[in-house]
Amino acid sequence: MKSALTNLRFKYVWRDYQAKFLDNFQDHIVDNHLHVVAPPGSGKTILGLEVAIRLKENTLVLSPTLTIRNQWLSRLQTFFTKNADFKNYSKDINKLQAINFCTYQSLYALHKKTKSESAESLIEHFTQANIKTIVLDEAHHLKNEWWKALWELKKIEGITVVALTATPPYDSSFLELQKYFKLCGPIDDEIAVPDLIKNGDLCPHQDFIHFSLPEETILRKIVSYRTKINSFFTDLQKDTEFIGFLLASEFYQNPDDHLEDIYEMPSFFSSILIFLNACGIEIRKNHLELLGISDDEIRIPALDYKWCQILLENILVTHRDRFVENEGLINTIENRLKQIGVIFRGRLNFVGENVLYKDLATSISKFNSVKEILENAIENLGQRLRAVVLLDYICKEFLDIPSGQISRLNKMGAVPLFHYLRQKTELSDEIAVLTGSIVLVSERILENLFEIVPEDELAINELKNCDGHVSVKIKGDNQRVVSVLGSLFANGHIKILIGTKSLLGEGWDAPSINTLILASYVGSFVSSNQMRGRAIRIDPGFDEKVGRIWHLACLDPTVENGGDDVRMLAKRFKAFSGVSLDGELYIENGMDRMRIDSVLNDSQKINETNLKMFSEANNPENISNRWNNAIVKGKVLINALHVPFQKGENYTQKKQFYGLNVLKYLVYEVILVSLYFLPEFLIKNFKLLLNKGYVALFFILCFFLGIRVLPKLFKAIRIFFLYGDQYKRAIKIAEMLIKLTLSTGKVVQGEEEIKVISEQHKDGWYSINFVGLSLQDSSLLIGFMEELILPIENPRYLIIQNRFKRLLGYRQFYAVPSEFGKRKQDAQEFIKYWNRYVGGGELQYVRTKEGRKLLVAAKLSHILYQFVEPPERVTVWK
Repeated sequence: MKSALTNLRFKYVWRDYQAKFLDNFQDHIVDNHLHVVAPPGSGKTILGLEVAIRLKENTLVLSPTLTIRNQWLSRLQTFFTKNADFKNYSKDINKLQAINFCTYQSLYALHKKTKSESAESLIEHFTQANIKTIVLDEAHHLKNEWWKALWELKKIEGITVVALTATPPYDSSFLELQKYFKLCGPIDDEIAVPDLIKNGDLCPHQDFIHFSLPEETILRKIVSYRTKINSFFTDLQKDTEFIGFLLASEFYQNPDDHLEDIYEMPSFFSSILIFLNACGIEIRKNHLELLGISDDEIRIPALDYKWCQILLENILVTHRDRFVENEGLINTIENRLKQIGVIFRGRLNFVGENVLYKDLATSISKFNSVKEILENAIENLGQRLRAVVLLDYICKEFLDIPSGQISRLNKMGAVPLFHYLRQKTELSDEIAVLTGSIVLVSERILENLFEIVPEDELAINELKNCDGHVSVKIKGDNQRVVSVLGSLFANGHIKILIGTKSLLGEGWDAPSINTLILASYVGSFVSSNQMRGRAIRIDPGFDEKVGRIWHLACLDPTVENGGDDVRMLAKRFKAFSGVSLDGELYIENGMDRMRIDSVLNDSQKINETNLKMFSEANNPENISNRWNNAIVKGKVLINALHVPFQKGENYTQKKQFYGLNVLKYLVYEVILVSLYFLPEFLIKNFKLLLNKGYVALFFILCFFLGIRVLPKLFKAIRIFFLYGDQYKRAIKIAEMLIKLTLSTGKVVQGEEEIKVISEQHKDGWYSINFVGLSLQDSSLLIGFMEELILPIENPRYLIIQNRFKRLLGYRQFYAVPSEFGKRKQDAQEFIKYWNRYVGGGELQYVRTKEGRKLLVAAKLSHILYQFVEPPERVTVWK
């Protein structure tokens, strides 16, 4: 029986990228899954409807909110019918039709209801309605109780799952991510932002960061915390009782009797050795040998907070029951750490994220950042300004705060920010607050509101201590309130709208936004991309719209790289791609394109950096040009691996220095060798000119000079290889992976030849990516590269470099990627290709006693590996 959906037809012309997607989607759906990543504004709702129509089966469309659910029905009637006359639909999950628009919540409620009747009732309900297609809209939401009902639906025979999302939840836990892809299937296609901008479906836009320093009270707290930590750290290294406790521990005294424990927790054993070494205790050779390391192959790392945290967390928490005889000492250390604030919910953290992060993230210094951004925007955009500020909380307790008491505004929230801007700027009449429970407007905006909503549908309340502003309630649900204030915003009666991300972050379509300030400190991929998507839509009323998205960061001047607020911001930036801010043109995700290293390393450059950001934001033509020029440099978004160079080192100088050393010692050796053989030549030809006694002396002199210079020459060559050859080696590994995966059928070659594209930057970092592959296959190969280059975790098989290569400074151990480590046969195939195209490796199974020694050695060896920072997967337009 044909579904009534076959009578529907798209009324318009497909955009280029939409037509391309629709031409290929049948190839992806053979496994009964279609997983599509598409940014806000790409028309994924219309694509989802078209896919359902082409599948010709009764369909269930699931959305996270009522607003989004209703948008699906609206798009169906607008784009696929002549006079909105399609009737074979339902919004009631209990009364199913040909196509059904429901929420995940309603499905979950039905699941709970039917579960009490029988386990099969839910499946029977949808089977009777002949539902064969399920569309999961905003699929990134699928991380809670909704799963249970969806797993049941997947049991329906012949069911096809179509998953649509703007941002896969890559920052979820490993298990959650596995569950997500098991339900939705692997990503089949991705509609890229550059394509949308090229087609005029999204506007050119740029991300900016406004930096601030914490207020004096928080800064004092940070400095005090760091001082206490440093004092504790120093005192612990002088604590003879604690040092004696470690020296007397069973792990240190009798390691041979505790091999199983040591190999189960090598980090703990290593931390003991590292701590004692820092205290001036000579580490016995047999301790290093237990880890499979000879003392000439590794230097013991310096003691830092990370190793100290591993040591104390094992003693105070994880293995405390082993040290009951030393409970007095342990209690003393624990109490001091609790007083400092290092212990939080049973975990240790010397960096201080738990103690300091929230203070930085919610620092009211960000109020001033918002003020400066808005003042700059109104100066440059004037009447065209449409700014939205999104926060996490409302903070209603500050509603009636008296004027002139700004010092009491000590929380980041919509109401405190409203009061701050009202008292600190001349923008008061332009501002409105829109949240789920509070709406605040100026009396001028109220006059415009009367033109849209009858007075008898409004409840107006005066605000205490806030002349010129009122609190408003509009009859109806939040959707109506958002719609009404959204209309005033679009018309320019409201120029600055302060709201919460929960109300305005998703499902609210306001294309007139040209300035978005993300004062939310949430860092998740999903929320970040959804909030940011509000500002990059095109504005039908203004063809030259350029979106400006502002992010706020409060720097911690006491640590490197700006502290944890910047770390969370970097996490947010991984969720989306954008054009580089200045200099070299490229489109990439991540925060590197913002060029902010100078301010992260020197907080005194905050004003300089903020002025640079304002200057770029005030040049919309340049933003548009950069996008247009960068777009023509690529064709598709691909996965790439960025391998960084060691921080604090200058790659160019380092390589030149060692290159010059190699040359210098080589010249020395040539001269010495020449001098070594020259006497023999002279003797044979000019015996009368030389005295043999002097010749013998000269031979000995040259011999000892050679011994002195040769080790330096070898060391220079070794380090030159370390700095110069890793990049070439990574290319060999990438090329080997292509040949291996093609031969084993793990990837499939299409019409285009598969190639490795690599680039080494002048600062030492390099990137590796693959072209000619599908997004899924490219991601697979990048994943293999990550496993090979990242520090070793817990593989089944290791690749061990031969002795000669280790002497030259090559990395000693590599992990066989897990996909090839499941079976011995696959691992042997891997090492065969490795030795053919990379060379010099031996396969070692590590699930044995000797193998575990090697695994521990491998885990420790990455400490000496040049690239201290881990490689990072990025998305690049190529």
